[in-house]
Amino acid sequence: MHCINNVFKRYIPFLYKLRKKMRLLYKPDSYLVMTGFMKSLLVGYPCTLEGEPIPWMNYNAVSFLKERLRKDMKLFEYGSGYSTVFFSRLVATVTSVEHNKDWYEKVKKKVGNNVTLIYQACEPLGDYCKVISTLNDTFDVVVIDGKERVQCVPYAMKALSDRGVIIFDDIVSDERRKGVEILLNNKFRKIDFEGLAANRINLTRTSIFYRDKNCFGL
Repeated sequence: MHCINNVFKRYIPFLYKLRKKMRLLYKPDSYLVMTGFMKSLLVGYPCTLEGEPIPWMNYNAVSFLKERLRKDMKLFEYGSGYSTVFFSRLVATVTSVEHNKDWYEKVKKKVGNNVTLIYQACEPLGDYCKVISTLNDTFDVVVIDGKERVQCVPYAMKALSDRGVIIFDDIVSDERRKGVEILLNNKFRKIDFEGLAANRINLTRTSIFYRDKNCFGL
C-alpha cells in the first residue's frame, strides 16, 4: 500500500490528492462518517451513525440540543417528522402540529405516548399558526420549523413559559428574517448555529432565541 501511494504521489499527483480527500467519505473518524452524514445519505433520512433519527438541522445545533434538552421540559413544534422522534426521547412531552395529512399519518406511527400530534391544514388566514394558542398551556421550548414561520412567531411568544426558548430553523430568506426582527424587538437575544446538515450541501442556520433565566442556561 505504501508503494502504491508513492507511485500515485510521484506520477499522478492529482489522483493522489483526490484519493486523500475521498477518505472523508469512508474513514471511521471522519466528520462525515461520525456525524451520520454518510449514513443519512444511505438511508434517506437524517440520523446518527447508529441510525437514530435527528432533526433536519445542522450538526452544531443538534449537538447543542442533545446537551440542553431535559426530561422536565414541555416542547411544542411547528412541523413534525424525524425531529419529533428525536425530541420525544429528550423531553417530557412533545406537541407537534403538521399540515400535510399523509405525512401526519406516517409520523403518527413512529412516535411514542409522550407525543401529541395535531393535524391542521395550512390555508391563507387559517388556524395553523394559532394551534398553539388553543391548547391553554405554556411550553419551555417552541420549535418553528414548519409552514408560515414568521406568522407563527407571535403565537409562539405568547405560549412560552417564564423560562421558555424559541428554536427558529432555516432563517435564510428575507421573509423569514422578519421573524428574527419581531423576536429581537421583543427583547429576545439569539445565538446562531451554522454548519452542515444531513443530506444537504448548503450552509444552514438554526437560531435559538432566549431571555434571562431560560431553561437552556444561556
